[in-house]
Amino acid sequence: TRGHAISPDGSMLMTASSDGYVRVWDMGSGEELARIPVPDPSDGHWLDDTHIVVGNTQGLWTTLTLDLDELIDLAVSRLTRSFTPEECEVYRINPCPELDEIRTR
Repeated sequence: TRGHAISPDGSMLMTASSDGYVRVWDMGSGEELARIPVPDPSDGHWLDDTHIVVGNTQGLWTTLTLDLDELIDLAVSRLTRSFTPEECEVYRINPCPELDEIRTR
């Protein structure tokens, strides 16, 4: 482990490892809650209960969210077309939504 930080509420631990992953752990159970690939992570800090900022060995920093709803909103905001029926089948999206339906969530 190259770096670590404890969440503001003390419930989670973030670790940055030389294996190319930032991991988030539950402090009570020791369970791994998230594994996020980050090129050459070196350190990290919690911004709030759901956001961490991670730096790499080249000095580049990025903010990561652990909030699933925020991640979905980010993905939806970047959609430029609706899913094809084939994509819905491959990614197990059922029912297969139209782009306008996704954006109204």
